[in-house]
Amino acid sequence: SSAASDVYKRQEGSTAEKTYLVIDSYGNYAVYRQGAPVLEAGTCAQKSGELYTLTPAEGVPRDGVYTQSAVYLPSLENGELLTFNKLGDTPAFLGVEAPENFP
Repeated sequence: SSAASDVYKRQEGSTAEKTYLVIDSYGNYAVYRQGAPVLEAGTCAQKSGELYTLTPAEGVPRDGVYTQSAVYLPSLENGELLTFNKLGDTPAFLGVEAPENFP
């Protein structure tokens, strides 16, 4: 089963307050910063339990943990573990165009 449609917001760091993770019910995901081009987009698939593999269109696949209230995901830039807290159940792109992989 794939993750439900959700939108998450990153909590810590100077640029983090405007960084969002969106996952839809088709297994697409995107990371974006409000008002900026999408940072990353690709697909996610359940590996086991709360462990998911996120595969960006460009870059190396990595595993993240998906819970009811948050997603924990290593940064593509430096491998730092990022925490995205759940905002809602509707995938939303605020101040940015949805990437092509989203229906």
